[in-house]
Amino acid sequence: MIGRLFRILFGYLAACLSGGATVVLLPLAGIGGDAGWPFEPGILTLGMIMAGIVTAIYAFPAAMTLIVIAELGRIKSWLFYVLGGGIAAMATFIWLGLEPVADLNASGLPFAAAIIAGGMIAGLVYWAIAGYRD
Repeated sequence: MIGRLFRILFGYLAACLSGGATVVLLPLAGIGGDAGWPFEPGILTLGMIMAGIVTAIYAFPAAMTLIVIAELGRIKSWLFYVLGGGIAAMATFIWLGLEPVADLNASGLPFAAAIIAGGMIAGLVYWAIAGYRD
């Protein structure tokens, strides 16, 4: 039981960091080209960590709802976690009252799509660490 709680906690933290990294890096995908990457790696690393912390704080209610449903229902499907992560990310996006602004990135990808992709990757990471085990 204690081991399961540690897997859930570690899975949630890793999922938040991976989702935050996705939200930071995905909109920057179109920047650079042949000129190279114009950002300092330390700044990007700090941005990804900060995005992970913000994700952990604000996505907590939606993520814990999904985790409790999965634990009580003994759901082990990766698809549940991936789709649930995307839905939880979009629910958090709407709950915070954020507007889907399209000009925040250079890749032409809408910001809401980056948020949903981050949630889906976070769900997959959580499943890989804590979701598919008994």
